[in-house]
Amino acid sequence: CGVFGHSAKRCPQLPQHRPTSSSGLLPTPNRPWQPRANVAVASPNPTNAWLMDSGATHHMTSDLHHLSTNQPYTGNDAVLIGDGSGLSITHTGSLSLPSHSRPLSLKSVLCVPNIKKNLISVYRLCNANQVSVEFFPANFQVKDLSSGTPLIQGHTKDELYEWPASPSTLRSFFASTTQKLSSTDWHNRLGHPSLTILQNIISTFSLPCKQSVTQTSLCSDCAINKSHKLPFSQTSIVSSRPLEYIFTDVWSSPVVSIDNYKYYLVLVDHYTRYTWLYPLKLKSQVRETFTAFKELVENRFNHRIGTLYSNNGGEFVALLPY
Repeated sequence: CGVFGHSAKRCPQLPQHRPTSSSGLLPTPNRPWQPRANVAVASPNPTNAWLMDSGATHHMTSDLHHLSTNQPYTGNDAVLIGDGSGLSITHTGSLSLPSHSRPLSLKSVLCVPNIKKNLISVYRLCNANQVSVEFFPANFQVKDLSSGTPLIQGHTKDELYEWPASPSTLRSFFASTTQKLSSTDWHNRLGHPSLTILQNIISTFSLPCKQSVTQTSLCSDCAINKSHKLPFSQTSIVSSRPLEYIFTDVWSSPVVSIDNYKYYLVLVDHYTRYTWLYPLKLKSQVRETFTAFKELVENRFNHRIGTLYSNNGGEFVALLPY
């Protein structure tokens, strides 16, 4: 309705949209309004199985929905098949396949709409995940390359090595009348995570994303909050003894102290970085305070104050004789 500050149950415009016939979706006098949630769940389709292919140079799929992240392919290459013809590539992306101990990532997956099977390139699977693949007459195993621990065991089907479907795989079910969310939308919804964490979440939970996650797609708020203040430029002032240069200023506090102090005289020695702070009730007290300070530090360091730097405020005019 475009009006904020109320729930759908109490929306004043809700009765205006009620159909004449009872559809069972809107509240009636005999049935109060209750919040509802609808979930669309698709059963596994055996035709979407992934096949192990030792002759494929890339992972390939015909269904763009298999990719957790994707982007349009702008190159001129095509997939060369056995009869010498080429199949066009529309998108590239990535996804992850579950295993017993860690997910296995498939990167640079080609989306080829005219291909009939989903293919896993054995070469790219082994190199990207540091695993080895052993083929047997009736099955195959994927093992960790360093420890030799089995990660996945699949079987043959119709004389092909088929990647096993795992019913325990984490899946996200998303129903919406709008298009897929962009990586920027997911970045904002998930609380502004870093690029690596965002890529891992989208890949692990197969979140629908209409574009790949890149550094340039992240929001400007993160860049501002993670930025650092530039260092101060090098000063040309060089001191060789204490009290050669003194920097001073009077700070006005927005809150009066319990002893009615509102101003604070700050003095910093350039050579030693010693800092003195004197509370003041009036700015006119700067002169007498500086006189006491001058006697104190000159006796302490056995040097006279050389140069006093200030902002030439009215309270410092009285210090010109010094």
